[in-house]
Amino acid sequence: LYLKFLEKTSQAAPYPSLTRLAIAACYEEKGDTAGAIETLKPFTAGSEGPFKEQAMFQLARVYRLANQQEKSRQILKEFIEKFESSTYLPIAKALLR
Repeated sequence: LYLKFLEKTSQAAPYPSLTRLAIAACYEEKGDTAGAIETLKPFTAGSEGPFKEQAMFQLARVYRLANQQEKSRQILKEFIEKFESSTYLPIAKALLR
């Protein structure tokens, strides 16, 4: 459903970003961490967008769920550098300990 919406909706912000976050959450709920990772990776690698903070944090969590601890740590380190005033910052720092 979200994939069809993504194909048909305007590519103007915020629709594509929000739709990709929803798609990644659906993959994660189904236990398809690879699908969630592939959905989030390009989103987080792109330019600064309004939902990049949430996408990076979500990607770090999904990497942990997929037992890819080093990749999760790498994303968390980038997250801490980019989003120094994030409400997720204390959690990100705790996860790196």
